[in-house]
Order: sequence, then C-alpha cells, then structure tokens
Amino acid sequence: MCGRFSEHIDNLRQWEDILAGWPRLQATRRNVAPTQSIHLLRAGHKGGHEREPGGEPGWAQARWGLVPRWSREAAPRYATFNARLEEVAGKPSYRGAWRGAQHALIPAGGYYEWRLEQGAKQPYFLHAAQGGPLVFAGLWEERVDADSGEITLSATILTRAARPPQDALHHREPVLLEPAMARQWLRGGADAQAALPEAPTPALQWYRVSPRVNNARNEGAELTAPI
Repeated sequence: MCGRFSEHIDNLRQWEDILAGWPRLQATRRNVAPTQSIHLLRAGHKGGHEREPGGEPGWAQARWGLVPRWSREAAPRYATFNARLEEVAGKPSYRGAWRGAQHALIPAGGYYEWRLEQGAKQPYFLHAAQGGPLVFAGLWEERVDADSGEITLSATILTRAARPPQDALHHREPVLLEPAMARQWLRGGADAQAALPEAPTPALQWYRVSPRVNNARNEGAELTAPI
C-alpha cells in the first residue's frame, strides 16, 4: 500500500520527457499524507467530467483521497487514498474514474512502509535503486459541489499484491510504472488497464528512517535520511 510518500525529487533522469514541467519548486515535501494536496499529471481532458481521448496531459494539484463525483460530502468518511487494482473496476467509489480512463501519473521521490520490529512499527523509506523518481499509477476524479459549484479534483493511488522482495515489508505495494508503461497509462484505454496487473516493478532499495515520519505534521530532509 502507500499511505505516506515524499514529493521531493532530486533528478528526473529518464523521466525528463514524460514529466516535463514537473513543479520542482512547489513539490518539496518529504511527508505527504492522505487528504493533503499532491501533484499529478493527468490524462488529457476537456474540463468538467468529460475526458477527451488523445488530449494533452496536464499538471494539476489534487486532494489525495478520491472523492466520487456522486458523493454528497466533499470528504468521504472512508479511506480512498489507495484503490486495489483487482477491485477498482467494480468499486462504486472508483468505477467512474476507471471506466472514464481518468488516469494519472503521481511522481514521488520515494514512499514509506512500516514493519513491526521489537513491538514497535519501524518506518522504512523505499526509493528507486537507480535514482530518479518513482511514478505511481493513479486515477483522478472531479466533484462539483451542488450548492457552491466548487470543483474538487481528487486522486487515488492504485495498489496490488506486493512482489518480492517488497513483500518482506508489506503485503501490498503501490503500482509503480516504468517509462514505457507510464506513456501507455497516460494514453488511456482498455489496453493500458489490461496491462497494468503485469507491469514490471522498478528495482527498489529501502532503509530504516526516523519514527518522526509517523507524525504527518513533521517535515524536513531528515525524514528520508537513513538511521
């Protein structure tokens, strides 16, 4: 799963063309938590609730935690920051975004996972073994408030059963994309969705970090430093 991540990216490396325009100066947080604002690159659309196939992708800021367009509340009472890939097509909260191919790329410098050690949850920071960003596969949605007309853009990160060796940390993992699959995901369509379960996971490395990351109010470069 993915319940906390870092938006700080030092070098885009092989992602320069796909993530051109990445908001380097704005995306510097090291401890992003659900319900907070995140940066994403979403598949081309023409505004409102209609996606325009073949449209140019665009950068946006979104609430991390998808709010279905039909939701009566601006903030669902249940967690929607992760969506299980094997269930997403049938879940009411995500079904509209999935059917509409409202795909998004969510870049990260890395993400956190926790493992029970000596009776306490020890956080680990996972990052790309070759450097550069990790890119999550996500879905976006827009909800229009019935009273004010305000539009809320929100998003979720897709997850799947963890593969070795990441399964040593947690039984779930975010769906991470390599550049070729990321391009296909942005183009949208049934082919991209069908290919996602078998998309290869980029090589990762991880290490222990300070328990200070457990508090979403804490920030700073020291949170991603090994201990």
